[in-house]
Amino acid sequence: MVKEYNISTNGRSVINSGITDDYRQAIAELIWNGFDAGATTVKIEYDEANNLGALRHIVISDNGKGINKETLNLTFGAFLDSQKKKTFQRTSEVRGRKGKGRFSFRAISPSATWTTRYIDKNNQLKQYSITINTSDLSKYTVTDDEAVDSSTFSTGTEVYFDNIEKLLSTNFSETPFIDFICQQFAWFLCLNEAKQCTIEINGEPIDYKSIIDTQEDTSRTINDTHFDIKYIRWNRRISDKFYFYMMNSNLHENFKVLTRFNNNNINFFHSIYITSSYFNNFEFEERPSARYDGITNQSDVTYRKLMTEMHSFLSQKEKEFVTEIAA
Repeated sequence: MVKEYNISTNGRSVINSGITDDYRQAIAELIWNGFDAGATTVKIEYDEANNLGALRHIVISDNGKGINKETLNLTFGAFLDSQKKKTFQRTSEVRGRKGKGRFSFRAISPSATWTTRYIDKNNQLKQYSITINTSDLSKYTVTDDEAVDSSTFSTGTEVYFDNIEKLLSTNFSETPFIDFICQQFAWFLCLNEAKQCTIEINGEPIDYKSIIDTQEDTSRTINDTHFDIKYIRWNRRISDKFYFYMMNSNLHENFKVLTRFNNNNINFFHSIYITSSYFNNFEFEERPSARYDGITNQSDVTYRKLMTEMHSFLSQKEKEFVTEIAA
């Protein structure tokens, strides 16, 4: 059985809200949705309809946690008020916060169907489908969910597109598209290297390291605390700002802090990943003050010294980059 629901806006509001018309950005939005759902692998697969490169269909799939049907009204049912916004913190874990990403399909196809599998409150694996059409963006249809065999299937979501008229296979296979995906996701894939996060295009993982110009692995010991540091200079601008990413001993991002070179106009594109058990019991606070419960924050002397050294380190790298350009 298929039921129709209304989105908390109208179709014209969706169109006028700044939804992208660029198919590359639309693909990126849908990939981010997969990573926001906890996926470690997102796949883009397309099938040619003829030898001229026309496309029969495109599928973007992920192995995330799926879309829980009980919260569907907070995800597909809400616009410019995504559920992800309520869980957003000062990390890179959740990128989509306005509920726009699902409508980006209009740059690819006149309709999109999401088939998603999730674990319900009874710990059962369920599957159902959602469809939106550009003919009426204020509505979406949903099928009944059904139990599926957890020994054969796992949680995840596939977005299916057909009736593709504007795009050819070369739009996905040629270098400009691959470079765009690298530019969007390289910093994130590097951040989640321990999780082995990947983006595949017709079975081939993208080589995000292709946009790394310089990488240096070093370390610091501050007040008997060890920090592993990975400095990367990218050969093009990345989709995130330039940050220090702080990671704990499980290689999970605790928080991130802007570097002082975000307004540089010399193409000094960089990221620094700092890993230490020090961040296992660290809370980033908007108004940090001394704590006495075993948890540290930005007021801690070790953290302040670390940031002083890191800013000095990055300043030296910026000078080396300027010298390299001059040479």
